[in-house]
Amino acid sequence: MYRSDVHTHSDASPDGHDAPAALAAAAIDCGLNALCVTDHCECNGFFPGDHMPDYLYYNDTRYDEGMAEAAEAVKGRLTLLRGVEIAQGHERPEIYREILASHRFDFVLASLHNLRGLPDFYYIDDYRSEACCNELLARYVSELFETARLPGYDSFAHIGYPVRYMRYKYGFNVSMDPFTDALEPLLRYLAENGKALELNVSGLRNPERITFPSLSVLKLFRAVGGEMVTVGTDAHRSRDIGSHIDDGYELLRQAGFGYHTVFVDRKPVLHRL
Repeated sequence: MYRSDVHTHSDASPDGHDAPAALAAAAIDCGLNALCVTDHCECNGFFPGDHMPDYLYYNDTRYDEGMAEAAEAVKGRLTLLRGVEIAQGHERPEIYREILASHRFDFVLASLHNLRGLPDFYYIDDYRSEACCNELLARYVSELFETARLPGYDSFAHIGYPVRYMRYKYGFNVSMDPFTDALEPLLRYLAENGKALELNVSGLRNPERITFPSLSVLKLFRAVGGEMVTVGTDAHRSRDIGSHIDDGYELLRQAGFGYHTVFVDRKPVLHRL
């Protein structure tokens, strides 16, 4: 079976730890066929208080050099793909368009890490109550729709991202389940416009073992006509490359999918599960 990890971060991301060559070596060690390095591009800045200039926000020189080094190191033992995770493109659409026009990628992930006027959900330190969390999640669903309507991306990343921190860091028993009906038009939009949905398995590395999105959302995506799902670990360290990818494939089978998708030169390639 063809196995891939298509959401990973190198030290070209502000929160990444290892060079692409180390990620690639880890991918080979765990038997992957393909690895895509999708470093962060936050269109509205990365850390709280950032005032970022109008260009690619990760270190693209480091990325280019690191990917060249990794390609030389793998020597045909691994398909190494160039990617990017572009977040908050709806806040700075001019930056979003510039990135897509000025760089060559195999794969583009669209994501949402923060709401307008608020920091990344990771940095919010005043989740006061379960009710507060649910209010933020309702706003999150609304802004997901704005992000989804952007042109030019391939897969829509980690629906349910805020739950990572509301549950893991603060212990609130929240999920995206109450918002399933509200998500249906979004999932239908993705399906009808030929977009993939990402299954992000990073939460399987935590004791609560949840995925982004959940199995119920995957099933709903399939029910409204979704066909393409990309699977990634969201690894920020080489040790997490490929972690729980096979569990992700099993969830796709349970949701009714027969394939997972890898994008090469911005074209989807479907691999049987």
